Amino acid sequence: MNPRSRLIAQCALIAVVGALVAFLLLVLLHACLGNAPVQHFDLRVQAGVHGWESPAVTRVMRTLTFVGSVKAFLPTLTLAVVVLLVIGEKEQGQRLVRKRQVSAIFGAAIGGAMILNEAFKVYFHRARPKVPWSIGDEHTFSFPSGHSLFSMVLYGLIAYMVLGRRGRRLRHVLVGIAAVAVVIGIGLSRIYLGMHWPTDVLAGYLTGAVWLCAVVLIDQVANPPRLDR
Repeated sequence: MNPRSRLIAQCALIAVVGALVAFLLLVLLHACLGNAPVQHFDLRVQAGVHGWESPAVTRVMRTLTFVGSVKAFLPTLTLAVVVLLVIGEKEQGQRLVRKRQVSAIFGAAIGGAMILNEAFKVYFHRARPKVPWSIGDEHTFSFPSGHSLFSMVLYGLIAYMVLGRRGRRLRHVLVGIAAVAVVIGIGLSRIYLGMHWPTDVLAGYLTGAVWLCAVVLIDQVANPPRLDR
């Protein structure tokens, strides 16, 4: 087997293992949904988050859920890739962020996340919560939360790309905090607006975190750090 074929096989194996780990974690979580403590957790967290209700909070939550929607997701993804490419071209005259690598890693991350989200929703087919304050009537299943999954993958990957570059520590800290805040905020918005159970959001985070780790590992295997940087 030539090096290129070996690399493709390694990356494919990592992707498959990541998908299987995410699936097994969701199987375990889904098996607990009928338990009284888990149901109590869902209802208690749902009521607690909705207890923040006010016009100002509702506006913030609607904004956050929009940030996690496809309408904002695709432009954010495109902008992130463009910015990373431009910064990579300029940084110390070296192409520390390379076009093929950036495009491939984001493509693999988002493409895989889409497949996992749709496959898991259909497999687990959990109904969405029925609450009077829900902002809409979604026609897809509830488990896992797609907003939570995609936000974890997209903003986590952006943070990974930025933190992997040289730069001031303060900038790295701010990027990390911003990524965590946006991801948590989007998940809370889905609960607050009545679109998901808390365990749906947890499932989205679990799936997104596992898939993000798999994508990062693929990037490390395919593009090992250069010692001369």
